[in-house]
Amino acid sequence: LLMNACHELKAVIWDLDGTIIDSQKQHFTSVQKVFQNHGFSYEKLNSKPNYGKTSLEVFQTLLGRDYDRGKILEMIEEKEKIYRSLIVNEAEFLPGVESCLKLFKGMGLKQAIASSTSLDNIKAVISALDANPYFAHLVSGEGLPSKPSPLLFLLTASKLGEAPSSCLVIEDSPFGVKGAKAAGMKCLAVPSFYRTNDLGDADLILHSLEELNIRDICALFS
Repeated sequence: LLMNACHELKAVIWDLDGTIIDSQKQHFTSVQKVFQNHGFSYEKLNSKPNYGKTSLEVFQTLLGRDYDRGKILEMIEEKEKIYRSLIVNEAEFLPGVESCLKLFKGMGLKQAIASSTSLDNIKAVISALDANPYFAHLVSGEGLPSKPSPLLFLLTASKLGEAPSSCLVIEDSPFGVKGAKAAGMKCLAVPSFYRTNDLGDADLILHSLEELNIRDICALFS
């Protein structure tokens, strides 16, 4: 019944940070340590304006566009190593994620990660969660324009071999939602620390993936 009702839906594209795991603390700690190592201070845990963007975009925002790019890239590499050392021991699924992964897999849907973070970070998290069997592709936005550009989502759909109109994106940030919609995809938003009204472009908004009703998803594709 579900496959019939959802025959237009072929693939689910997941954001990672804030959607599959809550990694805000680990990202904050790793940026803070790198800043301290280089004589800067970084005290704001609420880095909302940067959430969902690539590390390069975040560091350029924090340090200024004219700050030495080579130096920024070194700092990013340092930050990512610290982040991975933390996250491999602390990663856990947000509520409802694992059951949704199982549900979509059982429906025969292809699944992929499309995250602004580095591929090394994605691989570290997915391995720590033991979630590799769910995903056909892990796609990083590194080297691409940051969300809300649709390019990361379009690249992921092409790797999956599916039309954008057959893809559901699951996101937690306004940048991600806007990027998904610009790519011509349906978007389910589950706010991690954004307010619901920041995510108004989404087709469906849930407070938690524990609330997911597959009929609501199918209705988006009927």
